[in-house]
Amino acid sequence: MESDWSARHGFLYVAAFPEEEREAAALELKAMTGTALEGGVARSSVACDVGASAYTKIVMAVAAEAESFEELVGLVADLGLEAEGFAVEVHRPPPKVDVSSIDCAKEIADAIAGNPDLDHPKIALAVVAKEGRYWFGRVVSRARRDWHDASERPENFSNSLPTRLARALVNMVAAPGDLVVDPCCGAGTAVVEAALVGAKVEGYDLNWLHVEQTRKNLEHYGLKVRAAKGDARELEGRWDAAVIDLPYGHTSVADDQLYLDVVGNVARRVKRLAVVTGHEKDYVWDRLGLAIRGRAKVPATRLVRHLYLLGGTPEA
Repeated sequence: MESDWSARHGFLYVAAFPEEEREAAALELKAMTGTALEGGVARSSVACDVGASAYTKIVMAVAAEAESFEELVGLVADLGLEAEGFAVEVHRPPPKVDVSSIDCAKEIADAIAGNPDLDHPKIALAVVAKEGRYWFGRVVSRARRDWHDASERPENFSNSLPTRLARALVNMVAAPGDLVVDPCCGAGTAVVEAALVGAKVEGYDLNWLHVEQTRKNLEHYGLKVRAAKGDARELEGRWDAAVIDLPYGHTSVADDQLYLDVVGNVARRVKRLAVVTGHEKDYVWDRLGLAIRGRAKVPATRLVRHLYLLGGTPEA
């Protein structure tokens, strides 16, 4: 018999993140899928591809859900599922429940007819265990988590965007195939991440040394991307989206006029912007007439990064 793996109870998104990046994880998921993150999971009636996600681990088609694990095992057994070469993974988003992942996987596997294959599974099944709620289903999308590779790049700054956060920023405003610009590219963290998710991207910086660093990092990953010297306040062109990591003032000049000039120019040339600042800048965006579509704070060692999703005002 062929088992029915349909999403009887919709789809479940499961995220993983450091606590200080919770708001960024929620903002990325909302931008990518339109779903709201609650305690590490999100429910939806549709499944979106999360392969490029920085924080969402899997999307699961929910076949059964229950208030206790014992109830979940019974429901799975009642489904009469059959599978060959399957594996059961267990996820415990916060608030975590005190259960054994090995024991959970074994009990669920015993409720399914067929032979598991833990080394080379043909079908990935999952249990999501959270305080007061348990879900079971088939994994339909999984993050590649290839943003880890960027930590080995040859050029870096002490205050560069973390690669995971840069990936999330790209995902907040762009999809594969979109044309993205980073007008203050620094060592090219966001440029690399945009290229890795399949966007078409251009990077510019006023400092020629930074342009060279970006080019070295791109070459390291075998990426063919335009990186050139350019003043963000004077760039001309049209793009779908922009990722702008503005100067915070630690090692470079940062003032409201610079923000007005840079973001004001770029916002006229894109539909969506992800902007990072070292302080709250709502009043700056208000002066520019830009709508705030989302925001998040990400504490770091020496500063708090403020992430803004802004609507652009493309010229006719």
